[in-house]
Amino acid sequence: MGNEPQAPLNTGRIYRYDNIRALCIFFIVLATFYFARPSIKFAAYNWIGSHRAIAAAIAMAMMFTLTLFAFVSGCLAARHERERAGFLKRFIGIVLLFLLAVTVTTLSEPPPEGEWITIAETHYLGFLAIAMFLEQCLQRLAPKWALLVVFVSCLLLTYAGFTNAILGKSVYMLPVYFFGRLCTQSAVFRRITQKPLWWAGIAALGVLYTIVFLLPQQLRTGLLILGETNLLVAGNHTWFVPVGRLAAYGIAGILSAAVFFAVPNRRIPGISAIGGKTLQIYVFAYPLAHVWARLHPQSLSFLMEYEIGGLPLLIPPFCAAVIWLLSRKWVGVPLLPVLKAADWLSEQTERLLASFEKKSPAANPKNSRKRS
Repeated sequence: MGNEPQAPLNTGRIYRYDNIRALCIFFIVLATFYFARPSIKFAAYNWIGSHRAIAAAIAMAMMFTLTLFAFVSGCLAARHERERAGFLKRFIGIVLLFLLAVTVTTLSEPPPEGEWITIAETHYLGFLAIAMFLEQCLQRLAPKWALLVVFVSCLLLTYAGFTNAILGKSVYMLPVYFFGRLCTQSAVFRRITQKPLWWAGIAALGVLYTIVFLLPQQLRTGLLILGETNLLVAGNHTWFVPVGRLAAYGIAGILSAAVFFAVPNRRIPGISAIGGKTLQIYVFAYPLAHVWARLHPQSLSFLMEYEIGGLPLLIPPFCAAVIWLLSRKWVGVPLLPVLKAADWLSEQTERLLASFEKKSPAANPKNSRKRS
């Protein structure tokens, strides 16, 4: 056993996962405020590109953020109850939260006619719903075979030129989710995560940062765009595109592994609590960013102007304040009816399925004997 303090058994929480999600939601909020609107996005790209040190850090952050989020979601999925009622409750709850996020985001910033950008912006909830559905469809397969099926399917979709901005952002995160599901069932993974390897993670991050810092500007910008678009690799029917997909998975995987072990597996006051409310923060982050950009269109540029040696001073506390605001209990009040509706719908669905099973001949051996 390692020397790192573990979460108390009665809480059922793994603090490393909470701390990782808190770190990832910080960068998601950062990307939300700077990349939500095209005018702000281009200004942010220009500002980031003019600061090599900041560009390297943000490119790394964009590459591991959603990848690590998907991996942790897969790890947590393996710990949830396997009964059908538990799956229905979680699945319906995620779908309803996704619909709520799309609705609130659309109301805050109506998209141009014919575009479904609000679905792309809130795609992570849609990704979770797709991942949970596939997990049930492939539950008869061993985790390693389920991962292989999903991984090969993604490579084939990449070769076919599937780069849809809405579904693509969700589909290409699925292998990461299933890989996390596989890892939690591995004894080797459990032994490794129990060891205090934070020093190795920090050292690896230092080496990786140096490499990205020394890259030419075009490659650094390419990593930033690749991470900001969730590993979408452009191309059409060429052998290079699947190779690019594998390279994207490899880069994101190495960065995610380094961050995973660099994050401590102990309760950090404030941060660990925020990690347990990431879905609540995610639902309201985009609407808040749209409203903020509409009311204060020059405010983000104002925040980027205050810097010392290219290091922004107001951006980190601004994003931390937004996260703290969205993690409050009163912000989650509108979600309570959604969760209650998920409970009711899952109960009704379970009753309906149970009634069908009772009526089916296969579920009643006595009736089948009488017929024979």
